[in-house]
Amino acid sequence: MLRAYSVIILLAMFLKSDFLLAAPSILSNSLHERQNLDKTNELVRDLEDLAAFEQRTFFLLQEIEAQLKHETNLSMASVLKFRQTIVDWFRLYQKIERPLLKEGHAGETFHQTIGWSFSMNLQKFAMHRSSKLRQFWRDQMLDRSEGMRAFAQWKWWIQTPMMTQRIEKNIEQLNLEVLEQENPNDPVVSWLLEQDLVAKNYLNLKAHKLQKKYVPFKMAVSDFFFDSWREGSQIVSGTYGNVVGKIKWRTGFLMENQEAIQVIKETLRPLDIIINKTGNKLTDKNIPGHFGHVAVYLGDEKQLRDLGVWQQDWFAPYRARIKRGQTILEMTRKGMNLADVPETLEADEVAILRLNKTILDFSNQNEIIETMRQGIQQFGKEYDFNFDRNLTSRITCAELLLPMFPNLPLDSERILGRSSVSPDNVAAILHHGYAEGIIHIIGNSGGIKILKGNEASDSLKKITATSRDGE
Repeated sequence: MLRAYSVIILLAMFLKSDFLLAAPSILSNSLHERQNLDKTNELVRDLEDLAAFEQRTFFLLQEIEAQLKHETNLSMASVLKFRQTIVDWFRLYQKIERPLLKEGHAGETFHQTIGWSFSMNLQKFAMHRSSKLRQFWRDQMLDRSEGMRAFAQWKWWIQTPMMTQRIEKNIEQLNLEVLEQENPNDPVVSWLLEQDLVAKNYLNLKAHKLQKKYVPFKMAVSDFFFDSWREGSQIVSGTYGNVVGKIKWRTGFLMENQEAIQVIKETLRPLDIIINKTGNKLTDKNIPGHFGHVAVYLGDEKQLRDLGVWQQDWFAPYRARIKRGQTILEMTRKGMNLADVPETLEADEVAILRLNKTILDFSNQNEIIETMRQGIQQFGKEYDFNFDRNLTSRITCAELLLPMFPNLPLDSERILGRSSVSPDNVAAILHHGYAEGIIHIIGNSGGIKILKGNEASDSLKKITATSRDGE
């Protein structure tokens, strides 16, 4: 009996030892299969998201086209959604690209054709539907905002004839490899080939090669004259503006006025809008309406820390300037700038407007951070001497508000035949109830007058009402 038990125990030990020896291999194979499955499933999800971004991009372009056709002013909210979708697509494409490049020739060919197909389809869609949408698209490719410039550079690179030929050659080589090896070992590559996505995009590539042009000749001619007129007027108007901008016959009445400086510093809150009138400069005679300049107060170091802006990586290059007191964001003839309060008071009048909660929710930290980020994104742009609010690669001082506050409805003026935003249009938001006048300081040779609260709002409303009536 004891022997029988001993045999059973020894047999069990033997079986157990064999199992233990085999277990690592079994577990390893199972884990490998699981990893492959997870990798394939993740790729499928990413590709589905990529397709969703593509569809959303085309939908938003159609929405923008409808606005350009039927409305005077383009919705900046729609533009920002379009840009963000492009950025999201590009980032996801790059995420998919990295692991696929490790999969060898099939993975490389796949990512190339997917990228080429989307960029080319988007290019054709935007360029061929209408002249207004085409001009919008071409302007967006010049915009220096986040993601757009990187996408534009990548788009033009992947559409070059040399790259197109390379992709075509890779697809033909891949087809030969598939014939020789019907069951690739890697499940990701296998899945890609099963979906036949490369072959489908190959047809688009062939069709493009036969067409041998991105834009019909008639459109190209139209674009040439549009660009010539736009750049010509930018140069002429810019030269005139820069010359006239240097002409002044005295300093502003508020210049170096310590009382005004102190009141403004004590009143300002982050993202307050500042408008002023420089009656001492010749440019004041050329700008329609009463006011001549618009700027936005960002905040001092403490205020920006409390809002969570100071800690953002994208804000790092501007921290030193904020510490020096340059807390006011503005677009000038020389480009984007951070100014201090005394610089802003080189004027005869200054007013502070504060947006209400329907336009800017100060309890929403993410919204505040995004608003600040959109403002900082404008650095690197030139002043828009064409005064066209529907083109965003260049902006004016008043147009700075469009990307920062995309839900703020702003009236327009017609300048040089284009829809433009003037400083008085910004002040007019008081009439529509989108903001309140916090302070209005008026200077003259005898001193200054400070209006606050309702008095400030009433004074500003009266001025802009008179301006809008053309008196």
